[in-house]
Amino acid sequence: MNRSPAMLDELKSQNQPHVTPMKKIAGFLVLTLISSFLVLPQSAHAAGNLPDGTYECNDDAAGISWQLNIPSGSIGTMDIRNDIVMSSTDCIGNVTIPDGVTSIGPSAFQDSMLGGLVLPSSLISIGDDAFFNNRYNSSITFGTGLDSIGINAFASNTSLTSLNIPDSVTIIKDGAFFDAENLTSLTLGTGLTDIGYKAFDFAYSLPSLTIPDNVTSIGELAFYSATSLTSLHIGDGVTSIGVHAFATAPALTSLYIGSGVTSLGSDAFAGATALSTYEYCGALHQSDLEAGGLT
Repeated sequence: MNRSPAMLDELKSQNQPHVTPMKKIAGFLVLTLISSFLVLPQSAHAAGNLPDGTYECNDDAAGISWQLNIPSGSIGTMDIRNDIVMSSTDCIGNVTIPDGVTSIGPSAFQDSMLGGLVLPSSLISIGDDAFFNNRYNSSITFGTGLDSIGINAFASNTSLTSLNIPDSVTIIKDGAFFDAENLTSLTLGTGLTDIGYKAFDFAYSLPSLTIPDNVTSIGELAFYSATSLTSLHIGDGVTSIGVHAFATAPALTSLYIGSGVTSLGSDAFAGATALSTYEYCGALHQSDLEAGGLT
């Protein structure tokens, strides 16, 4: 029997499997659940445009796991969306952030047990509280693309002993390294322009410090209670030093203040009881210097 085109189309439609809307929805949910639980190893992806998903921390708990109740074989993970680390779970020890990540989100690793941290050159910004209260963290290796370090980003990382801020960083925000009480070495990059309020407050162990010429502003209490500080050089590009910025530095004996400083906050150097002389050739009057804690 000859079949017309219309009859053939009807037969094809009759032979197609019937998929109800509920079956479609169920299939979608299964795929969604599978993708949400997929843990991706860092090595599976090249730098830039990371697929969204949950990534292993590639952590190394050596030297820290004995202090904690960590189950054998546990794997820490981080959730990455749009090249941003949004959150983490059980990342401990020495952790490496994968290439391609451009930002660490707010509080992403807050209250974690990191022992050391390596950041990629793709990283541009570190959010507020991103690594807050990682008291075991003793080292940070920064990438060369970082621009800004957020509010309280590394506050209460009390085990840090050395920091080398890359030249790409332009701003260190309020409280970024607050309470780095064991910091003995700090190098600030040449691209830095702003040091925020309490950025390095309570850096008790820091013996010497050079503020680069590109810095223009040092915030209030920025280096308050740097009680071991003996030598301080403030670059000629600095125009403003905030209230109590270097107050309570009783060991300070050598001080150079750049000629560009035109605003000196009250008691900026109060408590520098060992300081007998200092060098400054700028436009501030003697009364301004005295109000800043200098005699």
